[in-house]
Amino acid sequence: MAQSIFSDGVLLTPDKHGKLSYHPGRNWQDCATQISAPITLAEFPRAAREFPILFARASQGVSPVAILGLSRDRNLFVDAAGRWTGEYIPAHFRQLPFFGTQIVDRDKMVLSVLPDSPELRRDDSGVALFDDTGTATPFLQKIVAFTGAHYANSRQTQRFCRRLEELDLLEPMTVTIALPGHSKRALRGFMTVSRERLAKLADDDLLQLARSGGLEAVHMHWASFTNFEVLAERVDACEITPRPVDMRLVSTDTIARQAQVAPH
Repeated sequence: MAQSIFSDGVLLTPDKHGKLSYHPGRNWQDCATQISAPITLAEFPRAAREFPILFARASQGVSPVAILGLSRDRNLFVDAAGRWTGEYIPAHFRQLPFFGTQIVDRDKMVLSVLPDSPELRRDDSGVALFDDTGTATPFLQKIVAFTGAHYANSRQTQRFCRRLEELDLLEPMTVTIALPGHSKRALRGFMTVSRERLAKLADDDLLQLARSGGLEAVHMHWASFTNFEVLAERVDACEITPRPVDMRLVSTDTIARQAQVAPH
């Protein structure tokens, strides 16, 4: 498995990072080896249109993940030039080079950063993170709000996944994909919601799952399996023309561009 792109992250502080500025024009090359990305329930409607959604066990428990590739270290949605070639980018990536970190044993988030990201420079030619007094700029305040919202969505998603485990609805899944040229590839290590177990669920539990929005998420999870065909088509494609990324998606880049054109 590819090394986590968050492994070099550090707590963002004005003392250490007061001179950093962000330069819009993000390249996605650092995501090129990531074959999956954690997603939140809030992302299911968009992610399910483009990616298969499965469940994987991580350090903080089970998480839904968007499947981005079929072989080790190859994200099929990032091309050789580092361009994202799909319409939707998981929020897990859109927040980079910033991300929220949970304080151990406390339900509180602090902002971390990947200080060596190429979008960050120690000059004043980009969008500043802090002003001369060490106070967060409007740009950084919006980043805190963005990563904070993603953190809250992640916590909600963790509760949903814990409920799936409590109801014993998850089961291991091996996906076999037929690739162009009649070869096959197996994808292991993930889980799916069992149709059989869900059908046997007690009425009260099923009603609770439906009222919480969990049942709708389960059906989107199942419907997303048709996207394995999309991944198979991308494996041997010599060149994929990037599709316009939805401009309505909030990201660090869009927040920075808005800050650049805002009146001073």
